[in-house]
Amino acid sequence: MANTGEKKEIFIRVVFIKIGEINTLQENFFADAFVQARWRESKLDGKGAKGEEVEFAERDKYWNPSIYVDNCIGEPKESIWHQVHYDSSGSAYIVEKRRIKGLFFEKMELKSYPFDTQIFIGILLFTTFAVDVTLVQNRLQISFILLLSNITFKFNIAQMLPKVSYLTLLDKYVILQMSMMFVVCLWHTAAFLLYSLNGDDEPLAIRYDKIAFIILIIIYFLFQLIFILYTVHLVKKRGKLFIVKEKKQTEMLNMMDQRTKKGNKRQILPKTTNDDNKMETKNEN
Repeated sequence: MANTGEKKEIFIRVVFIKIGEINTLQENFFADAFVQARWRESKLDGKGAKGEEVEFAERDKYWNPSIYVDNCIGEPKESIWHQVHYDSSGSAYIVEKRRIKGLFFEKMELKSYPFDTQIFIGILLFTTFAVDVTLVQNRLQISFILLLSNITFKFNIAQMLPKVSYLTLLDKYVILQMSMMFVVCLWHTAAFLLYSLNGDDEPLAIRYDKIAFIILIIIYFLFQLIFILYTVHLVKKRGKLFIVKEKKQTEMLNMMDQRTKKGNKRQILPKTTNDDNKMETKNEN
């Protein structure tokens, strides 16, 4: 049907019946969804009983918005049917219903991608202080093994995620963990140099090593606390944002309902004819 130039308001409802496998790396997911669109069709007013919902076969003769799902991958399984719904005032609405099943593309938002085992790898780093300060080779060996474990973990995560142009929350956490490991490795080297340059004074090196251990572990747990608070702040911020969006959506739906009710009331009022106007004039005389 050709576009008449008249603006039409279309009400859309989407219900996900089933969501299957979500592929984070390929940024797609499998879903079975129901999509319903509803719009006014004044040409069908009064052709059905009030409150009736009937099958609609002559849809090609009337305007259609030609709705389609844009983010489908391949050819999804789709079935479409139409109905005409008459409200309490006899106003006609064409209702298009479709059941669609297939693979869909979705740009993943991974800035808040979670983290879990990294904190345990970081704590293991401080076990290197249990090794004698004079055995710098053993200390560095353990530190480098933990550093390589951290790098391996980072690569495994990178293979599970798509290539994005920003750092996720997990990326930031891993970078800070690696920075802490780098500082600890530098200290082990400095502690051995302190021991060697002071005439193999082991008590002095042990004393400074204990001080460094206390300072570094305090910094580490402060970093954990700050990161947890930052994560909680992000979660609350997103929660508030969703609440604001939900309120706006509710207000918009209420406005639509009020507008629809007003339109129905206008159509219920009887139209004044010329004969009615003549009768009113005679009564006044």
